[in-house]
Amino acid sequence: MPLSADKRPLPKRPIRNISSKIFMLRMGMGIIMSVCLGFLCYYAISAQTINNYKEDLVNDTMAVRASINHYHEEIEELLRRIADSEEVRKYSESYRQTLLLKYFDSFKEQFDLLAYVNPQGRIEFMLVNDRTSGTGENLAEDLYYRRSVEQPDKIHISSLEFIEELGSFGFYYNFLNTNYFDEQIALIRGANTLESLQTIAEQALVDTSDTIVITDRRGRVISSPDQEDLGTSAASADHRLYDLYSTGTGQDIAFPEATFNGHSHKFIMATHPELGWKIFATVSLARINEPVARLRNYIIAVSLFIVALAELLSRFMGLQITEPIGRLNHLALSIVRSGRLSDRVDWQSRDELGDLARSFNLMLDQLEDSTTQLIEERQFSDNIINSVIDGMATVAVDGTIIKANTFLKKLLQYEEDQIIGLPCSALFPSTDQPLDPENRILLAEKGFLRISHTHVLSRDGGRFPCDVNISVINDTAGTPVALLFVIIDIREKIKLEDEKNKTQERLRQTSEELLQTEKIAAIGQTAGMIAHEVLNPLTAVNTRVELNLKKSGDMARVIETMNSILEEWREKIENGNFQGYLQDSGEKDFELLARIARTLATRQFERTEDYRFLKEQVGRILKIIDGMREMAKPEKTITRISLRELLDDVLKDMQDGLRKRMITVEKKYITCPEIYADYMEIYSILTNTIKNAMQAIEKKKNPPERKIIVKLEKLPYDEALITISDTGIGMDRSTRKSVFTPGFTQKGREGTGIGASLSRKLARRYGGDMKIKQSKPGEGTTVEIILARGANDI
Repeated sequence: MPLSADKRPLPKRPIRNISSKIFMLRMGMGIIMSVCLGFLCYYAISAQTINNYKEDLVNDTMAVRASINHYHEEIEELLRRIADSEEVRKYSESYRQTLLLKYFDSFKEQFDLLAYVNPQGRIEFMLVNDRTSGTGENLAEDLYYRRSVEQPDKIHISSLEFIEELGSFGFYYNFLNTNYFDEQIALIRGANTLESLQTIAEQALVDTSDTIVITDRRGRVISSPDQEDLGTSAASADHRLYDLYSTGTGQDIAFPEATFNGHSHKFIMATHPELGWKIFATVSLARINEPVARLRNYIIAVSLFIVALAELLSRFMGLQITEPIGRLNHLALSIVRSGRLSDRVDWQSRDELGDLARSFNLMLDQLEDSTTQLIEERQFSDNIINSVIDGMATVAVDGTIIKANTFLKKLLQYEEDQIIGLPCSALFPSTDQPLDPENRILLAEKGFLRISHTHVLSRDGGRFPCDVNISVINDTAGTPVALLFVIIDIREKIKLEDEKNKTQERLRQTSEELLQTEKIAAIGQTAGMIAHEVLNPLTAVNTRVELNLKKSGDMARVIETMNSILEEWREKIENGNFQGYLQDSGEKDFELLARIARTLATRQFERTEDYRFLKEQVGRILKIIDGMREMAKPEKTITRISLRELLDDVLKDMQDGLRKRMITVEKKYITCPEIYADYMEIYSILTNTIKNAMQAIEKKKNPPERKIIVKLEKLPYDEALITISDTGIGMDRSTRKSVFTPGFTQKGREGTGIGASLSRKLARRYGGDMKIKQSKPGEGTTVEIILARGANDI
């Protein structure tokens, strides 16, 4: 079938070379595949054959083990039936030996020896093969008899031993039954020789094994094809079963090999879980290898035949393939030389060559589409570059402009023919040349250069600010072929920055005004705090002054009385009647004067105390002011404070207010902890809390009790607890939630709303807290103040 109209003869030498290569490839691949396939089949079938033998031997050992289980189940059932039989019961009652002899004789096929042992452990009667014996042997020390006594109703099998009565190796079977009359204990003993046990392996369904060998847990032979092995130790080094036994009793092996009867055997060993017997199922290695060898020869012959046949077929098919491929290659080269992408390969067959021709035509279609698409994409990219709002220019390595987008031409007022070929240095002032020697070095090192706040020149000489980004354009080999200039007009940006700076200046001024306002507010808050703290000692001073004002009236009356006495004395002296006056009223006047003197002395003492009190309160005010100044400092004066002494000082300073309101204070100092804190801050917490308690009691109308309880104790985790309870008006739920809010007060103009919030803030500063533990309207309030005793780290 012709491929095209081109009828030029095809070169033959390349085709012969390709054919030779294909021939060698076919031969090599055929031989390699045949050998590999042969080896794979051989080893797969060989492994499968060995695995089949292994599975068969496993089945044989399982069958023998099942036969052993079945045999011993029959033995156990038979002994149980004998022990429960009527004849044995009659013999145990009447000692009629003839009955038992006749009954035991019926089991001579199952047992080589059958005996009856009385409850005292003595053999009373024994049947050995066809003869009877009454040995009277005592089994009290027999191990298997003792096990039967300890575990009745269970068969106990002895280990392999030589049975004197039978003259051969065998096993005893002991079965103890307790279901006799009067709960007597008696034992039925049976025995079998190894010759009679040989039927176990013969009765099993053995399919593959050449030999079945059974040994006990000590290594003595129980079953073997050679009767001379029975009872002997297969574990001895000179025993012919030694290789088999020593390999099987060691570490588990997948399919071990051992020498047996002078020949190599593969075997599988299984252990009886209860008896410990080891069952060996063996098969001759020669028996396994014989079918494998036949299979190997057969595979070799088949492989050689397949190689020869495959070569003939591949040679014929190769000739059919290589010639059309050559012609197809010749036509493809002609299309490439002509460059006509519209040409197509004319090949209409439905085989792989036809698929190859169609694929080649499809490739030409896609190549033609790709060329068209590339042209369209180039036009599209040019449109994108021309629509960019920044100026872009491509500069050759010699510094001349080879391409510029529309925005750049419009920005610099150039036409297409005016800017192409123009040196790029003409676009920039002489003082702002972007490609000076220093920038050239940076551009060569990094491949990218960014120049901020430079200037560019328009065609008419105009100068305006801009940012310039320069990047290197490389070819596919990585060699620089051009530079890309991106010129960004920043006139609008500079304008926006100026507006931004002006806005920031206005914001700064506004911020300063707000800061000044905040300072004024902070001063007001500080003044409120000072007023609140100073109010407590001033209230105490005011209370003391009120008390003294009340006492001043009494002093005036006392002084008036003393003046009247003195006037009477002066008048009597002037009239000359002073002596008579003294006799009549002198004693009374002297007593009154003495009382006046005592009153004056008391008032003088009280005045001294008042002066001392006023001095202390003024000092307290000064301390509060100093404390307020200290609060404004980042560091505090931390000292060791005894809370007991501090509470006593607070209550002493507030005693006038307490006395005025007729409030009693009950102190409960359970423990007396000490803390590290600022003295005035803790003093402020306590005075604010006790003052609130006094005012709450004062607001309550006709309270049944005017009392404040102050409790002091130490808590775990290095904390101290001060509890202050009052019998005042209490608080509702909404008041409890708002009591610690700054500015909240229910005292009207008398309150500032600072005390409670400031107190809790100070308590929390020292790692503690302040909270309302309990408060109900009309029932008083309990406040808890928790302070960290280790606050010296603050």
